Amino acid sequence: MATEYNCLNFGYCDKADRHELISLPDGSPGICPECQKQLNRAPGGSGGNRKPWMVGGIVAALALLAGLAWTFWPQSPECPALQVWDVASKRCLDRIAECPPQTLYNPTTKTCQPPVGLSELDCREPEVWDSKTRTCKEPSASPKVLLRFSGSNTLGAELIPELAKVYLETTYAARKPNVSIIDGPKNDRGEVLTREVRAVFADKSSVSISVKAHGSATAFKEDPNNGVTKVGLEKGYVDIGMSSRKVKEEEVRLLEGAGLGKVDASGPRQGDGGQHVVAMDGVAVIVSPLNLMEAEISLEDLRKIYSGQITRWEDIPGVNGMTGPIQPVRRDNLSGTYEFFCDKVMGAKGKKGPADPTPEPLSAATKAFEDSNALVRHVTEERQAIGFVGLAYVGASKPLAIKKARADSSATAVMPDSESVRSGTYPLARPLYLYAKNPAPETVRDFILFALTDAGQRTVAQDGHSVHIIGSQFELPAPETIVEAGKPPRSEHVVLRLHGSHTIGGRLAGELAQQFMKERHVLQPRVEYGAETDTREGRARDVYIIGDIDKDGQDEAIEIKPHGSSTGFRALREGLCEIGLASDKIRPVEYNEVDPRSQKSLKDILGDLSVSERSNVGAVNLIGYDGIAVITNVGNPLEQIDIGTLRDIFTGTLTRWEQVPNSLGRGKIAVYARNSQSGTYRFFEQKVFPNGRLAPGVHNQYEDGQKLAAAVANDPGAIGFVAWPDAKGVKVLKVHEENAQPVAPNGQSIRSRAYPLTRELYMYLARAIAQPGSVTPESLRLAEEFVGMVLSNSGQEIVQDDGFVPVAIRMGTEGATGSLVIPFYIYFDTAKDQPTPESKRDVTLWLANAFRQNPEYRSWSFRLIGFTDDVGDDRYNLDLSQRRALQTKRYLESKLYKVKSYEGRGETEFIGDNRTENGRIQNRRVQMILEPP
Repeated sequence: MATEYNCLNFGYCDKADRHELISLPDGSPGICPECQKQLNRAPGGSGGNRKPWMVGGIVAALALLAGLAWTFWPQSPECPALQVWDVASKRCLDRIAECPPQTLYNPTTKTCQPPVGLSELDCREPEVWDSKTRTCKEPSASPKVLLRFSGSNTLGAELIPELAKVYLETTYAARKPNVSIIDGPKNDRGEVLTREVRAVFADKSSVSISVKAHGSATAFKEDPNNGVTKVGLEKGYVDIGMSSRKVKEEEVRLLEGAGLGKVDASGPRQGDGGQHVVAMDGVAVIVSPLNLMEAEISLEDLRKIYSGQITRWEDIPGVNGMTGPIQPVRRDNLSGTYEFFCDKVMGAKGKKGPADPTPEPLSAATKAFEDSNALVRHVTEERQAIGFVGLAYVGASKPLAIKKARADSSATAVMPDSESVRSGTYPLARPLYLYAKNPAPETVRDFILFALTDAGQRTVAQDGHSVHIIGSQFELPAPETIVEAGKPPRSEHVVLRLHGSHTIGGRLAGELAQQFMKERHVLQPRVEYGAETDTREGRARDVYIIGDIDKDGQDEAIEIKPHGSSTGFRALREGLCEIGLASDKIRPVEYNEVDPRSQKSLKDILGDLSVSERSNVGAVNLIGYDGIAVITNVGNPLEQIDIGTLRDIFTGTLTRWEQVPNSLGRGKIAVYARNSQSGTYRFFEQKVFPNGRLAPGVHNQYEDGQKLAAAVANDPGAIGFVAWPDAKGVKVLKVHEENAQPVAPNGQSIRSRAYPLTRELYMYLARAIAQPGSVTPESLRLAEEFVGMVLSNSGQEIVQDDGFVPVAIRMGTEGATGSLVIPFYIYFDTAKDQPTPESKRDVTLWLANAFRQNPEYRSWSFRLIGFTDDVGDDRYNLDLSQRRALQTKRYLESKLYKVKSYEGRGETEFIGDNRTENGRIQNRRVQMILEPP
């Protein structure tokens, strides 16, 4: 006997789709021979009890129905597993489409379920898991990747994704994006180490930021030994590296060797390139809430636990109520938290990986975790465990107060919290860093600047991620030194030291030192470099010019440290150099400040800054002139700019090229500057924004003007300023006061001071010994000889060859009578007939240097011509110009210079625009012409 069945597996079985009756022997399991699904018994029961005519009728009826179905029913092709044929659209659709709203299809149970309890394992390609809503989401079109992060898990697990989320919401606020943080796949230990922050817009387009948090070491390079590849700045896999410890010397060299430029410690106001402190953090030592020990421990006991000397809780001095074996856990070897703990607690370097020969400072009994969250979950659940993580990840665990020394009864155990980390009282406080190549793309600059704004720092502080930086972005903690300061070659004796301005010391001072040695019969002096030094704003090399100066058969060295004008003044005061290099004039506060170690001020070291003896080198020596060139990318259509617009750009009022007058450029302005210790910066600040402050958007502050110019040459939106000789490969703008004639920097405009950003270059010579054993009488004598050579014709030729304007009087303009027009004026205040004190000092220095080089002119005499601006009537101005010439005559004669004649010409022969103050200053002058006997 047989029984008839129907298959109801529609969409997956042809017999079901054709409504076939399936006849099977009685007692069979009732499985469809086509799709192997359970069959449904057809109406009418067992076929053995039916009448033949009934069976025939049923068969005929079914045949008729089958024919109608075949004619009118849409044909169903074979749909893939987990899909169903849709009659309306005549195509296979995911069964998930059949689930009601707010539910998801679970492929494991083949049922529709609410999202609660689902995981990323339930998502099917191409769906993605959203960790915030805990749902599977359809991806938008392939997102444009804006930024790629790699490195520290402390930063990358939560803080950077949250910062990236707020950054995208802020940047694209006008487009109202839907921003979500999407978890990547888990590793074999169940840890999530990659995340994507995605912003989806109304048009379904999207952008994303990727974050890979495998440990601080992967911010800089790959580590195939630990299975971590396609990460790090070295091979360009990421844009920003995250690190919970400072970059190491070998990593800096590695990155520079990869052609990324300087990747180093930048100053507090930089937003581009280098090193940036984005937050403060404390490494918290944690135990389970079930642990009965008192909530404090000493660094000494921690060291013994992690070295394996203490293995049981009852063996820790002072621990009450807790017994049993200690289970220490830690972060993995790629983690900056691990390296920080090894350094601060164990007093040893961490082991980088299996191939690193460094001994592992932590006991082999410690269990390593790649993810901070996973470590905390383990410690929270394991009563015997102890571990360490960044403060942001303490979670439900119990943090311990840290005491520096158990035996010190006066020492207080300090809990890790925002206040103790920010104040530095917590022993395991540390900064958290972002690293980027220099120069960096605009998006990198924008993100770093955002992270340092109030909005970014609020994100840092919220939800206990980490500790925000004190105050605003202008009050970041000063970075530490990365690379050890430069040291002289061991085999040479340093006999002369020049410290200060990079404008002078970067190239010119070295060439002058070589000329000095050649004039002392050192035929081929050699040049060597000390170690690179990390300063607040950049890295520089100390230079040593080496040769046998005194002919004793042993080489001596002239040391040059070009780290900014202010460092030269400080070195003079501390007795660290004989000559201070400066691209601006010494300030009264620098002149009078007393060094606490030497108990000397520069007034004690330099003496009187005036020049009283024309035949001798003075304490302050004008060696040349320079113009501060305002530079842009060669593709920028702008040709000229006024001082007011410069002020607005560099103080942040103007941020786009469309806002700049006479500019046809478009886009965001990228502002570049020299560093704050530079005399170039100080001069530019004084001339352009004396009452303002450099904007936080100035993302590049360079110690080296040539590197700044190179960066501007590679950045279409850039504007910056450098010394005139450094302006190579860039467009140099004409500069003017408002409504005045634009002037380009060149030898003539700088010499006459018609160019508004003209400045002087100085060598300050120590006249006294700061402290015994530092500056010696012999080194002072050698320094005086060196400055004398710089002011000689041979030295001034080198000044000119390096692109600066020399002070030699031979650079004057010869007239028809053989006279020399001095390219220097004496200036006067409004309506005054006495030269300004600054002008008198400058002209005295200039003439002393020039006459020293040209003794044949001592028998010549001056002809003086006075001028005024156009304020006042003609008669008054003519009389004022004559009185100015007369007062100049008296001043020069007091210095034993000869004056042949003087005259006044009133408000004639303007060289400046009288509509501006700077132009009127140029017109209130006395011109000096030196004539033969």
